Amino acid sequence: MIKKIFFIFITVSFSFALPLILFEIYLIYDQKYPPYEQFEYKIENIKYKFNDNPKKYSSDISSEKVIFLGDSFVYGNVCAGNKKDFVNRVKSKIKNKKNYQIFNFGSYARGPSDYLLIFNHFKENNLKKLIVVLNYNDIAINVVDCKTIKVLNKLGLIENIKLCDKILNTNVDRYSGTFLKSLDNFLENTYVWRFTREKLYIFPFLRKYYGRTTFESLYQNKNTIYYKTYIELLNVIKREAENIGTEIEFVYFPEVNYLKKDNPKYWKLFINEAKKNNIEVKDSWEYFLENKKSNDMRWSLTDYHPNCKAHKIMSEYILKYVL
Repeated sequence: MIKKIFFIFITVSFSFALPLILFEIYLIYDQKYPPYEQFEYKIENIKYKFNDNPKKYSSDISSEKVIFLGDSFVYGNVCAGNKKDFVNRVKSKIKNKKNYQIFNFGSYARGPSDYLLIFNHFKENNLKKLIVVLNYNDIAINVVDCKTIKVLNKLGLIENIKLCDKILNTNVDRYSGTFLKSLDNFLENTYVWRFTREKLYIFPFLRKYYGRTTFESLYQNKNTIYYKTYIELLNVIKREAENIGTEIEFVYFPEVNYLKKDNPKYWKLFINEAKKNNIEVKDSWEYFLENKKSNDMRWSLTDYHPNCKAHKIMSEYILKYVL
């Protein structure tokens, strides 16, 4: 009897586990992208990874330069291996046509506080133009952001933020702090869970339980510290660029998983508010709608990064409206 129960248990477990294992293998294959060279670099003891070599930038004291800043969308995650990310596409298009050098100092999983720190570090070297590419996640503040904000405060670039004192003391931010968020962050190591969680996003009441939550509420309330800090950081970047005579452009790169007219477009609330603070943000959303190849231009079923066709559209937008 015990052997029979044990056999049934093993059979049932295997029948559930095997499809999940096979689906995980498929998603791993679906996620693969070409590797690419990365350059590690420290600024004020904060470690970054760039696609362009900072030493080459620093050693070139004669050429005028253009810097791109941003998160993994700019960093070129998934497409940089074949140089099909939008910055490399822009470089290839203007090669031998312009008398300046382009450097990509976008860095994975970073935000506006890091854009300011990186710019402040590289600004004194014939910097002709700074292009800051913004993304949906930039409004959030997490542990990593707070560590950078502390450095910026020591450099006298921004005031201290009390929220960061709390975050750094507890090591808890909006991505953590509850059992369910910790469980979600743990399960995120599997592609099957990432895929499943995305399907559960259709139920808004569930989102607050996820570590990788969405940010609609942050964009809808301009009185939060998140909103105010985002505005302040962009203001300081703009001010510091203008102080040294560097042209500056803010450009919005939309998430490409839902390229439809009925997209809520919460970021546009922020762009309108930024304009009231004399911060002009060029929004590529309409250009994407006009030139999209599909309504979903993600890299894979589990990766929200733009695929290489989306990067091509962004490069065309940059060449037409920014450079």
